[in-house]
Amino acid sequence: MRILQQTTLAYCRYARRPTDVGRARSDSPDADKDLTGQSASQTQSLQGRTMKKHLLWVALAGSLFATTGANAMTKDEYNVAKEKISADYKVAKAKCDTLKDNAKDVCEKEAKGTENVAKAQLEQNYKPSDSHAKKVAEAKAEMAYEVAKEKCDDMNGNAKDACEQQAKAQHEAAKVELKRMKG
Repeated sequence: MRILQQTTLAYCRYARRPTDVGRARSDSPDADKDLTGQSASQTQSLQGRTMKKHLLWVALAGSLFATTGANAMTKDEYNVAKEKISADYKVAKAKCDTLKDNAKDVCEKEAKGTENVAKAQLEQNYKPSDSHAKKVAEAKAEMAYEVAKEKCDDMNGNAKDACEQQAKAQHEAAKVELKRMKG
């Protein structure tokens, strides 16, 4: 932004036409020079360079705006991404099979939650909308809750109760935040 401001200032400073106030009067001996001591050809050369910079910035900004609309996924890209999510889930689940007891359960909850979040995010990327963004947030909140509950199973007595209460409180706070979202 600072570079754009400097370029704009430079453009405004040097973008004078030869007939501007800065020109010397025609009856003076330096009639072909402006008040800065530059000849008309020097001023025009400077104007040309400044104009090119200005046009470059406009073209750059235009291309950035054009590429934001080109981010939509095609149906083929969507299907490939969906298959990749399923494959990633299968790999994560296979890694969980090497674990035992509650660690295995936690791993499986994380794998399933990650798959659900990825699917929701894929929908948001394929067809962006407020409702899809809300579904992504819901999937993340649900994953965090399920994993936290499963981790609490490793504990005993009051520690387990406190852990479950904290997980429940965080989940309720996430639900309240979800209700505030559009969609």
